[in-house]
Amino acid sequence: MVEEARESMRFVYKSHVDQEFEKLRDQVELIQQAEAAEQQEHPHNFMQSKAFLAAIGLVIFQQFSGQPSVISYSTVLFQAAGLAGTSSIYMSIYMILNTTVTVLTVDRVGRKFLLTTGCFIMIFALGALSIAFWNYNPNTTTPASFSPFSRMVILVSMFLYIGAYQIGFGPVTWLIVSEVFPLESRGRATAFLVELNFALNFLVQFVVPVIEAAIGWGHTFALFCAIMIFAAHHIHYRVPETKGMTLEEIEQKLHHSSGSGDIVEPRENTGLLPKSRLVVTTDCMSTSKGFV
Repeated sequence: MVEEARESMRFVYKSHVDQEFEKLRDQVELIQQAEAAEQQEHPHNFMQSKAFLAAIGLVIFQQFSGQPSVISYSTVLFQAAGLAGTSSIYMSIYMILNTTVTVLTVDRVGRKFLLTTGCFIMIFALGALSIAFWNYNPNTTTPASFSPFSRMVILVSMFLYIGAYQIGFGPVTWLIVSEVFPLESRGRATAFLVELNFALNFLVQFVVPVIEAAIGWGHTFALFCAIMIFAAHHIHYRVPETKGMTLEEIEQKLHHSSGSGDIVEPRENTGLLPKSRLVVTTDCMSTSKGFV
């Protein structure tokens, strides 16, 4: 089988086969060690893995950031502050532009950087919205009650809040989910997290109007702001940076994330291997190119 693998690599790479073969052998050994260690800690249960802890935290905070629900009330909030209803149209275009920026930069600046940046911008924007709407009462407050400065704060903060979600939690959460799980559990883990996402979306959409009616928009934004502070802590301590890393390197990084042992750093691309992630089958050392 080893010789068959070498012949396959000669067909794909043409030259430097022995060098690349040894790299792949080392990578297979790394992933086998990581899987063996993970199985000893949490046998046959992806829900007890560090990858699952990182991913489920992102999915939960993605919904409890409030953005997917608050955006449903953006027109109401803009009109309450005396701002034009067309602001919501501009916001939709703005969301598309922010997501495009993420797509173009995520492989250069990193997943964790975008998540952290988006999270801190959301904290700032939610704090400003909380102050602006602190004394807001839909029965007594009129658009004239907001000063021109307050209206500008609300407009800018809403755009920052929603834009920051689009560069961080919106797209990057699912990119992390697609990268951190081993191949044997990726399908089950992703399916579970998608179902959880829909359930949490329903829950938050249901409770936001109840919370708003009970404590007002100012306190509701303050609550979301506090949740985002916990989200920043989760991103910093639980979520690995996966930029430029192979699947086995990600598993090694998660395994050593407690501080015991060396963290595997992304290896430099030599130009011999494709930039797309390699899927390595450990039974016969064969390789196939493709995104995973």
